[in-house]
Amino acid sequence: MAYKQRLINLISKKKARIAIVGMGYVGLPLATEFAKNGFFVYGVDYDKNKIDDLKKCKSYIQDIDNVLLKRLTSEKLLTFTTEYICVRDSDIVIVCVPTPLRKTREPDISYIVNAAKMIKTNMKKGQLIILESTTYPGTTEEVLVPMFSESGLKVGVDF
Repeated sequence: MAYKQRLINLISKKKARIAIVGMGYVGLPLATEFAKNGFFVYGVDYDKNKIDDLKKCKSYIQDIDNVLLKRLTSEKLLTFTTEYICVRDSDIVIVCVPTPLRKTREPDISYIVNAAKMIKTNMKKGQLIILESTTYPGTTEEVLVPMFSESGLKVGVDF
């Protein structure tokens, strides 16, 4: 449980490094809010075109101003990447990937599963991992915890 106190200390001192996976209408605003509040944030997305636009400080989200992106990136509080290796340098990982509805009206969690696979190969002891994507109850316990446990780390003990 020492990792929990370490995380609390990092968060209270705004020293926690945050990786937000998914730079859509949930992830990008969340990333900018954390950065505006003094946290260093990695914005991660598999879509190279999105990341290229964000690196040029071009927002595709109406509520996110290009000037804000320019300020946060120039202050080195916000950086964008397609590479999940940044998860290794993060204390907190927040998954904000889409969950479109299938024809059966059930959420398609393939984006969550794919993101989790990439996180699993880069996760480390002491991290807080949060699923922010809209999905059905039980996704964390039934899908993510078993996947992350394959890494050899134990939920509630190591992460």
